[in-house]
Amino acid sequence: MITVSLYEPDVDAQLADGWTGLALFRSATQGGAYTQIASIPYVAGQEVYSWGDSTAAGTDWYKTARYQGLTLSDYSNPFPARTGTTMAAIRQAAVRMVNGRDALVLTAATGGSQNYIEDTTNSLRSSISRGKILDSAWIYRPAAALDADKVRMVAEGGYDHAAGRLTPDLEWTNAPVPGETFEVILGANLHPLDSIAPAIRDGLARCRFVDTVLVINDTPGQDTNLSAFYPWLTSPVQLRTLAPATSDGHYAEHHHVHFRPYMKRGELWIRTEEAYSYLNLEVLRPHSTYVNDQDSIGGPVYDSDVVRCPLDWAVAATVVEIYKGFGTGLAAKENALVETALGRWSAEFSRLSGTYLRQAVQPKPAISMPRIGVGRRDFY
Repeated sequence: MITVSLYEPDVDAQLADGWTGLALFRSATQGGAYTQIASIPYVAGQEVYSWGDSTAAGTDWYKTARYQGLTLSDYSNPFPARTGTTMAAIRQAAVRMVNGRDALVLTAATGGSQNYIEDTTNSLRSSISRGKILDSAWIYRPAAALDADKVRMVAEGGYDHAAGRLTPDLEWTNAPVPGETFEVILGANLHPLDSIAPAIRDGLARCRFVDTVLVINDTPGQDTNLSAFYPWLTSPVQLRTLAPATSDGHYAEHHHVHFRPYMKRGELWIRTEEAYSYLNLEVLRPHSTYVNDQDSIGGPVYDSDVVRCPLDWAVAATVVEIYKGFGTGLAAKENALVETALGRWSAEFSRLSGTYLRQAVQPKPAISMPRIGVGRRDFY
Protein backbone atom coordinates (compact mmCIF):
# COMPACT_ATOMS: atom_id res chain seq x y z
CA MET A 1 0.00 0.00 0.00
CA ILE A 2 1.33 3.42 -1.03
CA THR A 3 -0.28 6.39 0.71
CA VAL A 4 -0.18 9.46 -1.52
CA SER A 5 -0.47 12.76 0.37
CA LEU A 6 -1.54 15.79 -1.64
CA TYR A 7 -1.45 19.43 -0.54
CA GLU A 8 -3.83 22.11 -1.82
CA PRO A 9 -3.16 25.29 0.19
CA ASP A 10 -5.66 27.42 -1.78
CA VAL A 11 -8.55 24.97 -1.73
CA ASP A 12 -11.22 27.60 -1.03
CA ALA A 13 -9.96 29.78 -3.88
CA GLN A 14 -9.94 26.74 -6.21
CA LEU A 15 -13.54 25.93 -5.25
CA ALA A 16 -14.51 29.55 -5.93
CA ASP A 17 -12.93 29.25 -9.38
CA GLY A 18 -15.04 26.19 -10.15
CA TRP A 19 -12.48 23.42 -9.62
CA THR A 20 -14.03 20.51 -7.71
CA GLY A 21 -11.10 18.25 -6.85
CA LEU A 22 -7.78 16.63 -7.70
CA ALA A 23 -7.29 13.88 -10.29
CA LEU A 24 -4.43 11.47 -9.51
CA PHE A 25 -2.49 9.78 -12.33
CA ARG A 26 0.10 6.98 -12.13
CA SER A 27 2.87 5.65 -14.39
CA ALA A 28 5.44 2.87 -14.06
CA THR A 29 8.20 5.30 -15.11
CA GLN A 30 8.76 9.02 -14.73
CA GLY A 31 8.50 9.74 -18.44
CA GLY A 32 5.94 7.06 -19.31
CA ALA A 33 2.22 7.15 -20.02
CA TYR A 34 0.11 8.18 -17.02
CA THR A 35 -3.31 6.65 -16.27
CA GLN A 36 -5.88 8.26 -14.00
CA ILE A 37 -6.49 6.15 -10.90
CA ALA A 38 -8.51 8.45 -8.62
CA SER A 39 -10.67 11.57 -8.39
CA ILE A 40 -10.41 13.19 -4.97
CA PRO A 41 -13.13 15.81 -4.27
CA TYR A 42 -12.21 19.04 -2.55
CA VAL A 43 -13.58 19.77 0.93
CA ALA A 44 -13.90 23.42 1.94
CA GLY A 45 -11.07 24.38 4.28
CA GLN A 46 -9.25 21.04 3.89
CA GLU A 47 -5.71 21.49 2.61
CA VAL A 48 -4.28 17.94 2.90
CA TYR A 49 -5.73 14.93 1.03
CA SER A 50 -4.57 11.30 1.22
CA TRP A 51 -5.17 8.40 -1.13
CA GLY A 52 -4.28 4.76 -0.45
CA ASP A 53 -3.00 3.09 -3.62
CA SER A 54 -3.14 -0.66 -2.97
CA THR A 55 -1.88 -1.69 -6.43
CA ALA A 56 1.13 0.64 -6.67
CA ALA A 57 4.75 -0.42 -6.86
CA GLY A 58 7.37 1.45 -4.90
CA THR A 59 8.99 2.54 -8.16
CA ASP A 60 5.85 4.10 -9.66
CA TRP A 61 5.40 7.81 -10.36
CA TYR A 62 2.42 10.15 -9.96
CA LYS A 63 1.01 13.38 -11.39
CA THR A 64 -2.00 15.41 -10.37
CA ALA A 65 -4.36 17.85 -12.10
CA ARG A 66 -7.35 19.83 -10.88
CA TYR A 67 -10.64 18.79 -12.43
CA GLN A 68 -14.00 20.40 -13.16
CA GLY A 69 -16.28 17.84 -14.73
CA LEU A 70 -14.28 16.49 -17.67
CA THR A 71 -12.02 19.54 -17.81
CA LEU A 72 -8.48 19.17 -16.41
CA SER A 73 -5.94 21.81 -15.48
CA ASP A 74 -2.25 21.53 -16.38
CA TYR A 75 -0.50 18.52 -14.85
CA SER A 76 1.79 18.84 -11.87
CA ASN A 77 5.43 17.83 -12.08
CA PRO A 78 5.82 14.04 -11.63
CA PHE A 79 6.74 12.78 -8.15
CA PRO A 80 7.84 9.30 -6.99
CA ALA A 81 5.63 6.89 -5.08
CA ARG A 82 8.19 6.78 -2.31
CA THR A 83 10.54 9.59 -1.45
CA GLY A 84 13.78 8.80 0.29
CA THR A 85 17.08 7.06 -0.34
CA THR A 86 17.25 3.86 -2.39
CA MET A 87 19.62 1.01 -1.71
CA ALA A 88 20.96 1.40 -5.24
CA ALA A 89 21.88 5.06 -4.62
CA ILE A 90 23.72 4.16 -1.40
CA ARG A 91 25.70 1.37 -3.08
CA GLN A 92 26.68 3.43 -6.11
CA ALA A 93 27.81 6.41 -4.03
CA ALA A 94 29.71 4.20 -1.55
CA VAL A 95 31.66 2.48 -4.36
CA ARG A 96 32.75 5.86 -5.70
CA MET A 97 33.72 7.12 -2.25
CA VAL A 98 35.92 4.06 -1.60
CA ASN A 99 37.60 3.57 -4.98
CA GLY A 100 37.00 6.83 -6.85
CA ARG A 101 34.41 7.99 -9.35
CA ASP A 102 35.85 5.78 -12.12
CA ALA A 103 35.30 2.69 -9.95
CA LEU A 104 31.67 2.42 -11.07
CA VAL A 105 30.23 2.22 -14.57
CA LEU A 106 26.45 2.46 -14.52
CA THR A 107 24.91 1.79 -17.90
CA ALA A 108 22.38 -0.26 -19.88
CA ALA A 109 23.04 -3.24 -22.12
CA THR A 110 22.58 -2.82 -25.86
CA GLY A 111 22.97 -6.57 -26.36
CA GLY A 112 24.35 -9.74 -24.90
CA SER A 113 24.31 -13.51 -24.67
CA GLN A 114 25.08 -16.10 -22.05
CA ASN A 115 28.78 -15.37 -22.68
CA TYR A 116 28.95 -11.58 -22.92
CA ILE A 117 27.27 -8.29 -22.15
CA GLU A 118 27.86 -5.16 -24.17
CA ASP A 119 27.14 -1.46 -24.29
CA THR A 120 27.99 0.04 -27.64
CA THR A 121 27.50 3.61 -26.39
CA ASN A 122 30.37 5.57 -24.92
CA SER A 123 30.07 4.11 -21.42
CA LEU A 124 32.23 1.05 -22.21
CA ARG A 125 33.22 1.42 -25.87
CA SER A 126 36.45 3.28 -26.56
CA SER A 127 39.04 3.64 -29.31
CA ILE A 128 41.78 3.51 -26.69
CA SER A 129 42.83 0.26 -25.11
CA ARG A 130 42.65 0.38 -21.32
CA GLY A 131 44.57 -2.85 -20.93
CA LYS A 132 43.42 -5.11 -18.15
CA ILE A 133 41.82 -2.36 -16.08
CA LEU A 134 38.49 -4.19 -15.91
CA ASP A 135 39.88 -7.69 -15.33
CA SER A 136 38.24 -9.13 -12.18
CA ALA A 137 35.78 -6.24 -11.93
CA TRP A 138 32.30 -7.18 -10.76
CA ILE A 139 29.44 -7.24 -13.26
CA TYR A 140 26.23 -6.64 -11.33
CA ARG A 141 22.83 -7.24 -12.95
CA PRO A 142 20.31 -6.22 -10.25
CA ALA A 143 17.30 -7.00 -12.47
CA ALA A 144 18.45 -10.50 -13.48
CA ALA A 145 15.61 -13.00 -13.16
CA LEU A 146 17.78 -15.54 -11.33
CA ASP A 147 19.72 -14.62 -8.19
CA ALA A 148 22.54 -16.81 -9.48
CA ASP A 149 22.87 -14.54 -12.53
CA LYS A 150 23.17 -11.27 -10.63
CA VAL A 151 26.95 -11.18 -10.03
CA ARG A 152 29.89 -12.24 -12.19
CA MET A 153 33.54 -11.23 -12.53
CA VAL A 154 35.07 -9.98 -15.76
CA ALA A 155 37.23 -12.80 -17.10
CA GLU A 156 40.96 -12.26 -17.54
CA GLY A 157 41.34 -10.26 -20.74
CA GLY A 158 37.55 -10.15 -20.93
CA TYR A 159 37.18 -6.47 -21.82
CA ASP A 160 36.88 -5.63 -25.52
CA HIS A 161 37.17 -1.85 -25.54
CA ALA A 162 36.44 -1.49 -29.26
CA ALA A 163 33.12 -3.36 -28.99
CA GLY A 164 32.24 -2.18 -25.48
CA ARG A 165 31.90 -5.84 -24.52
CA LEU A 166 32.58 -7.72 -21.28
CA THR A 167 33.02 -11.48 -20.98
CA PRO A 168 32.13 -12.96 -17.56
CA ASP A 169 34.22 -15.60 -15.81
CA LEU A 170 31.17 -17.91 -15.83
CA GLU A 171 28.36 -17.79 -18.36
CA TRP A 172 24.88 -16.67 -17.36
CA THR A 173 21.87 -18.96 -17.35
CA ASN A 174 19.70 -16.16 -18.77
CA ALA A 175 21.33 -13.81 -21.24
CA PRO A 176 21.22 -10.03 -20.67
CA VAL A 177 18.52 -8.25 -22.67
CA PRO A 178 18.73 -4.88 -24.44
CA GLY A 179 17.89 -2.05 -22.06
CA GLU A 180 18.82 -4.00 -18.93
CA THR A 181 20.66 -1.81 -16.43
CA PHE A 182 23.93 -3.17 -15.08
CA GLU A 183 26.94 -1.96 -13.12
CA VAL A 184 30.66 -2.62 -13.44
CA ILE A 185 32.34 -2.26 -10.04
CA LEU A 186 36.10 -2.09 -9.51
CA GLY A 187 37.48 -3.47 -6.27
CA ALA A 188 37.87 -7.08 -5.13
CA ASN A 189 36.42 -6.17 -1.72
CA LEU A 190 33.31 -4.59 -3.21
CA HIS A 191 31.15 -7.59 -4.07
CA PRO A 192 27.72 -5.94 -4.44
CA LEU A 193 25.78 -8.62 -2.52
CA ASP A 194 28.29 -10.23 -0.15
CA SER A 195 30.16 -7.06 0.89
CA ILE A 196 28.33 -3.86 0.03
CA ALA A 197 24.74 -4.94 0.84
CA PRO A 198 25.59 -6.05 4.42
CA ALA A 199 27.65 -2.88 4.89
CA ILE A 200 24.61 -0.79 3.87
CA ARG A 201 22.37 -2.57 6.37
CA ASP A 202 24.95 -2.36 9.16
CA GLY A 203 25.56 1.29 8.36
CA LEU A 204 21.86 2.15 8.43
CA ALA A 205 21.65 0.49 11.85
CA ARG A 206 24.07 3.21 13.03
CA CYS A 207 21.84 6.01 11.71
CA ARG A 208 18.81 6.76 13.87
CA PHE A 209 15.71 8.90 13.67
CA VAL A 210 13.04 9.97 16.13
CA ASP A 211 9.95 7.75 16.09
CA THR A 212 6.97 7.13 18.38
CA VAL A 213 5.75 3.65 19.33
CA LEU A 214 2.61 2.66 21.21
CA VAL A 215 2.94 0.93 24.58
CA ILE A 216 0.00 -0.69 26.35
CA ASN A 217 0.16 -0.03 30.08
CA ASP A 218 -2.88 -0.45 32.30
CA THR A 219 -1.39 -1.48 35.66
CA PRO A 220 0.59 0.70 38.11
CA GLY A 221 4.08 -0.61 38.59
CA GLN A 222 3.83 -2.64 35.39
CA ASP A 223 7.00 -3.84 33.72
CA THR A 224 7.01 -3.93 29.91
CA ASN A 225 9.47 -5.83 27.75
CA LEU A 226 10.02 -3.35 24.92
CA SER A 227 12.36 -5.65 22.99
CA ALA A 228 9.60 -8.25 22.70
CA PHE A 229 7.41 -5.79 20.81
CA TYR A 230 10.15 -3.77 19.09
CA PRO A 231 13.29 -5.95 18.66
CA TRP A 232 15.32 -2.94 17.53
CA LEU A 233 14.94 -1.33 20.97
CA THR A 234 18.09 -2.63 22.63
CA SER A 235 19.47 0.16 24.83
CA PRO A 236 18.14 2.70 27.35
CA VAL A 237 19.85 5.51 25.40
CA GLN A 238 17.27 4.99 22.63
CA LEU A 239 14.42 6.07 24.93
CA ARG A 240 13.34 9.70 25.15
CA THR A 241 9.86 10.48 26.48
CA LEU A 242 6.73 8.65 27.60
CA ALA A 243 3.30 10.31 27.48
CA PRO A 244 -0.39 9.32 27.65
CA ALA A 245 -1.92 8.35 24.30
CA THR A 246 -5.16 7.23 22.69
CA SER A 247 -5.65 3.74 21.23
CA ASP A 248 -4.85 5.03 17.72
CA GLY A 249 -1.51 6.48 18.78
CA HIS A 250 -2.37 10.16 19.22
CA TYR A 251 -1.16 12.08 22.26
CA ALA A 252 -3.87 12.32 24.89
CA GLU A 253 -2.23 14.75 27.32
CA HIS A 254 0.75 17.08 27.26
CA HIS A 255 2.68 15.74 30.19
CA HIS A 256 5.27 13.04 30.64
CA VAL A 257 5.01 9.80 32.54
CA HIS A 258 7.98 8.84 34.66
CA PHE A 259 9.59 5.52 33.78
CA ARG A 260 12.66 3.51 34.68
CA PRO A 261 14.48 1.64 31.89
CA TYR A 262 16.59 -1.42 32.63
CA MET A 263 18.18 -4.37 30.87
CA LYS A 264 17.19 -7.96 31.64
CA ARG A 265 18.76 -10.96 29.88
CA GLY A 266 19.80 -8.75 26.98
CA GLU A 267 16.35 -7.21 26.53
CA LEU A 268 15.17 -3.67 27.23
CA TRP A 269 12.43 -3.21 29.81
CA ILE A 270 10.70 -0.21 31.39
CA ARG A 271 8.72 0.17 34.61
CA THR A 272 6.08 2.85 35.05
CA GLU A 273 4.54 3.97 38.33
CA GLU A 274 1.37 5.39 36.74
CA ALA A 275 -1.32 3.42 34.94
CA TYR A 276 -2.56 4.45 31.50
CA SER A 277 -4.22 2.23 28.93
CA TYR A 278 -1.96 3.51 26.17
CA LEU A 279 1.31 5.40 26.13
CA ASN A 280 3.37 7.00 23.38
CA LEU A 281 7.06 6.23 23.76
CA GLU A 282 9.36 8.51 21.78
CA VAL A 283 12.50 6.65 20.73
CA LEU A 284 15.60 6.82 18.57
CA ARG A 285 15.09 4.19 15.89
CA PRO A 286 17.66 2.72 13.43
CA HIS A 287 16.93 3.58 9.81
CA SER A 288 17.50 -0.07 8.89
CA THR A 289 14.25 -1.01 10.67
CA TYR A 290 11.97 1.18 8.52
CA VAL A 291 12.03 0.30 4.82
CA ASN A 292 9.49 1.32 2.17
CA ASP A 293 7.51 3.07 4.92
CA GLN A 294 7.03 -0.25 6.72
CA ASP A 295 8.62 -2.04 9.67
CA SER A 296 11.55 -4.20 8.63
CA ILE A 297 13.54 -6.84 10.46
CA GLY A 298 16.37 -7.40 8.00
CA GLY A 299 16.76 -3.96 6.42
CA PRO A 300 16.73 -3.09 2.69
CA VAL A 301 17.37 -5.91 0.22
CA TYR A 302 16.40 -4.75 -3.27
CA ASP A 303 17.74 -1.85 -5.30
CA SER A 304 14.37 -0.09 -5.18
CA ASP A 305 14.00 -0.42 -1.40
CA VAL A 306 13.72 3.04 0.16
CA VAL A 307 14.81 4.33 3.56
CA ARG A 308 14.32 7.81 5.00
CA CYS A 309 17.99 8.26 5.88
CA PRO A 310 19.70 11.21 4.11
CA LEU A 311 21.99 9.89 1.37
CA ASP A 312 25.23 11.44 2.61
CA TRP A 313 24.70 10.04 6.11
CA ALA A 314 23.84 6.55 4.79
CA VAL A 315 26.88 6.59 2.50
CA ALA A 316 29.26 7.66 5.27
CA ALA A 317 27.98 4.88 7.52
CA THR A 318 28.27 2.33 4.71
CA VAL A 319 31.83 3.36 3.85
CA VAL A 320 32.82 2.97 7.52
CA GLU A 321 31.45 -0.58 7.47
CA ILE A 322 33.21 -1.36 4.18
CA TYR A 323 36.58 -0.26 5.53
CA LYS A 324 35.97 -2.21 8.74
CA GLY A 325 35.35 -5.29 6.62
CA PHE A 326 38.59 -5.07 4.64
CA GLY A 327 40.26 -7.18 7.33
CA THR A 328 43.86 -7.54 8.39
CA GLY A 329 45.08 -9.59 5.43
CA LEU A 330 46.52 -6.51 3.75
CA ALA A 331 50.15 -5.51 3.45
CA ALA A 332 51.37 -3.10 6.12
CA LYS A 333 51.29 -0.10 3.79
CA GLU A 334 47.81 -0.93 2.49
CA ASN A 335 46.53 -1.57 5.99
CA ALA A 336 47.81 1.85 7.10
CA LEU A 337 45.93 3.48 4.22
CA VAL A 338 42.75 1.63 5.18
CA GLU A 339 43.11 2.71 8.81
CA THR A 340 43.58 6.32 7.73
CA ALA A 341 40.52 6.19 5.48
CA LEU A 342 38.50 4.51 8.22
CA GLY A 343 39.40 7.29 10.64
CA ARG A 344 38.48 9.98 8.12
CA TRP A 345 35.11 8.43 7.31
CA SER A 346 34.35 7.73 10.95
CA ALA A 347 34.86 11.43 11.63
CA GLU A 348 32.58 12.30 8.70
CA PHE A 349 29.91 9.93 9.98
CA SER A 350 30.10 11.52 13.44
CA ARG A 351 29.82 14.99 11.92
CA LEU A 352 26.71 14.06 9.95
CA SER A 353 25.23 12.31 12.99
CA GLY A 354 25.67 15.53 14.90
CA THR A 355 23.89 17.40 12.12
CA TYR A 356 20.94 15.09 11.48
CA LEU A 357 20.39 13.51 14.88
CA ARG A 358 20.76 16.60 17.03
CA GLN A 359 18.27 18.41 14.79
CA ALA A 360 15.82 15.56 15.25
CA VAL A 361 16.05 15.34 19.05
CA GLN A 362 15.37 18.97 19.86
CA PRO A 363 12.58 19.24 22.49
CA LYS A 364 9.11 20.03 21.18
CA PRO A 365 7.72 23.37 22.45
CA ALA A 366 4.35 21.86 23.45
CA ILE A 367 5.88 19.14 25.63
CA SER A 368 8.16 19.51 28.61
CA MET A 369 11.62 17.96 28.76
CA PRO A 370 11.66 14.24 29.64
CA ARG A 371 12.24 12.77 33.06
CA ILE A 372 14.11 9.55 32.41
CA GLY A 373 15.47 7.48 35.24
CA VAL A 374 19.05 7.40 34.03
CA GLY A 375 21.83 9.78 34.89
CA ARG A 376 23.28 10.23 31.42
CA ARG A 377 21.64 11.06 28.11
CA ASP A 378 23.88 10.07 25.21
CA PHE A 379 22.10 9.99 21.88
CA TYR A 380 24.79 8.20 19.85
